[in-house]
Amino acid sequence: MRRRTGCASPRGADLKGWKREPDCGDKELDRTIEVIVQGFPLPKLKHKSAKLEARKAELMEKLANAPEPPALRHPRLSDLYREKIANLSATLTSRG
Repeated sequence: MRRRTGCASPRGADLKGWKREPDCGDKELDRTIEVIVQGFPLPKLKHKSAKLEARKAELMEKLANAPEPPALRHPRLSDLYREKIANLSATLTSRG
């Protein structure tokens, strides 16, 4: 059974997940160090630690090269704009 850490899934994560994941990797590395102190078999730990470090480097590269996501807009912004233009048009028409 795999332990849930609240971290993003390593594969298929979105930009937010990529930004959170290096911190999760740091936490995992800290746990790895604690296990070393407690006497876990070193070859397995070296392999896991190397994988975590490689994943962290991969994420940092992705984050450095990832485009910023587009700004979010309110879902009704176009309705509001249409309403304001209609009001403006009605005001201008009634004056002229």
